[in-house]
Amino acid sequence: MGFWSDCGLHTLIHTFVILNYPPHFVLLSWWVKCELRDVISTLCIHSMLELQRSSINLLARALSTSKLKSILDPGKSKKTWAMRIANVSLPNGIVVSCLQKHEVPIINLEVQGYFSKGLQLKPGDTVFDVGAHIGLFTLAAYERCERNLRVYAFEPMQATFEVLRLNLGRYDQKEQLKAFPYGLSSSSEAVSCAYYPHSPSLSTAYPNEEADLKMVKEATLNNIIYLDEAPLLLRCLRWVPSFLLSLILHYPLKITLSLKTVTCQMQTLSQFLRDHRIGCIDLLKIDAEKAELEIFRSIEAQDWPKIQQVVVEVHDLDRRLEVITALLQHYGLPKIEVERSPILKNSKIYTVYAMRR
Repeated sequence: MGFWSDCGLHTLIHTFVILNYPPHFVLLSWWVKCELRDVISTLCIHSMLELQRSSINLLARALSTSKLKSILDPGKSKKTWAMRIANVSLPNGIVVSCLQKHEVPIINLEVQGYFSKGLQLKPGDTVFDVGAHIGLFTLAAYERCERNLRVYAFEPMQATFEVLRLNLGRYDQKEQLKAFPYGLSSSSEAVSCAYYPHSPSLSTAYPNEEADLKMVKEATLNNIIYLDEAPLLLRCLRWVPSFLLSLILHYPLKITLSLKTVTCQMQTLSQFLRDHRIGCIDLLKIDAEKAELEIFRSIEAQDWPKIQQVVVEVHDLDRRLEVITALLQHYGLPKIEVERSPILKNSKIYTVYAMRR
């Protein structure tokens, strides 16, 4: 790699200093420069290029803090937290808008998995998409039903909701896809939530910095870097020795999980059914980042028979998986399958499928 290799590594190490990395990390980086020159040089060169285009992955985001941006582009340093919307093409040709490009292929992979356990949708059905994010599940279901599907999509994070509304409006020609700027919970109230600008899909009403960082790091180390859908820089990390990889990822991931506290409005599911006079939910999909049990608790007994199928991401905290599966069986959804997400194989996060018929 020669001259360009040294330039790239010196730039990377200098960046660590600018970002106030701990001294031992800078020394470790210098050792890496001497021992693993070719691999890290390649990563560095790619990261500089990606930084100029957009922050599409964890390492690039680590290089996009306001301090470094003020050096690279002083005129834009005040816009670090501004909402930036980009467009991404999905494998089926659909173009979607997003806040962070690196999230789209990973979420889309998860969405496609939802349809693998016998869930049935047909044209004219009604779907509730709770925790809709930017609408990838809604659009996937809409396409599967020949663009004849009624969807009620809920997203309480305002920045993400604006993108959701943009995506649904782009393809909704029959006014069947409806987006609502609030979440569902056990009571109708305003709550404080953690919004992660660098990774909006992880935003939650129940943040736990230590546990969330551990979960994201394990998912990245054990699964995401090996996925073909992962961003290029993360895939390149496959060739970094494991004892270095954890150290390299720790600081960028902490930046990724730097939160902004926002206030979100909640409503109960049963109240929503009454307000909108909805008599049947053919599929209830929930991906609400630890709020799933509160959503089920918002369903009154007389409304459970209206729900025909459920797919829900469950964070198994305090035996929550056992509680939710028992709840589903109690209310007449006995056909249940549980699996771990392929992206989160070693975590306590499960996908539960439940069907009445």
